[in-house]
Amino acid sequence: MTERKFTPPTSFPAIYVDGLGNKITLVGRGKGTGPLIGQDSGGNWRSYTEKGELYSGGMSTEANDLLDTPKTHKVVGYVNVYDDGATAFHYKRYQADTNVGKSRIARKRIEFEVREGEFDD
Repeated sequence: MTERKFTPPTSFPAIYVDGLGNKITLVGRGKGTGPLIGQDSGGNWRSYTEKGELYSGGMSTEANDLLDTPKTHKVVGYVNVYDDGATAFHYKRYQADTNVGKSRIARKRIEFEVREGEFDD
């Protein structure tokens, strides 16, 4: 099994993702081999071990094992756009308006969220 980060829940409901990126909501703890009871975003019920492994009667389920939900970070800033297609990002509006080239054609406020570990091509 590959290294993965799983912190057992201390309260319910608890939100996790599986190895395929699907959201899993753990709703409670029972008894037995797969005591953590959860539901995926499609409404399917699943049982997990205390280590966050999908209980499957001994079959390999690594892709379905639980991972801590990655933290998200909000990014807000301003982009100066120039007539040649060049851009320049600034965290503050006054920075975008102060650091202006002569060929600026627009300033655009942008806002987006990124998850830790998320990298675009």
